[in-house]
Amino acid sequence: MTMLPLLGLPLLTRRYERYILVIPYLLVNLMSDYPYQHDIFFQYTFGSTACLFYLTAVNLADWKPDCRPVLVLVLAVAVSAACFGAAVVPKAMRYPAQCVCDFDRYQQLRDALDRIPEEASVTAATFYAAYLSQRETLYDVKYSSKEHMLQTQYVVLDVTAEGDFEKYAAAGRKNGFENLVKLLEANGYECFDTVEDLLVIYRKEPAAS
Repeated sequence: MTMLPLLGLPLLTRRYERYILVIPYLLVNLMSDYPYQHDIFFQYTFGSTACLFYLTAVNLADWKPDCRPVLVLVLAVAVSAACFGAAVVPKAMRYPAQCVCDFDRYQQLRDALDRIPEEASVTAATFYAAYLSQRETLYDVKYSSKEHMLQTQYVVLDVTAEGDFEKYAAAGRKNGFENLVKLLEANGYECFDTVEDLLVIYRKEPAAS
């Protein structure tokens, strides 16, 4: 999906030193088995794609000034439009449709997160951290240390994000979420709000004087 709309133009040259710029494309798009890295819907391909665009421009500029570059550009635009319509548009429409269908569910999440005061310190799951970005102190559950997390007033957990809890799991078991909940409760946190099967918020209760 990256080379086809360019009609292979990054490779159509006799100046072989330019092929050095194809190396990022090979490394990022073809050698990695990490799906997000070589998927055109994620940002990891931007750098290697820029090299391909540059190669397309300089290789096309080497052609003799006749009608062929114009024909190539027209054909490239047509192929790009076809690829965009076949691959990008259906996927792009999926997210707005999902947003409309699940609006009430998303509103529940927003209402629960809005209950956390702006001056509060929070440790939150990755996909809720952006919405909570105006809070005074904010850590990511997956990447924060245990010490930092237990210093915050609120902990927001994404029930579906198993990867967030791996470091709290016992060896060979998927009990990270349960162990983290036990850790929070042992350190004075109580359930503050929940959205079924999606979200649970814990708040640290002030120590009794």
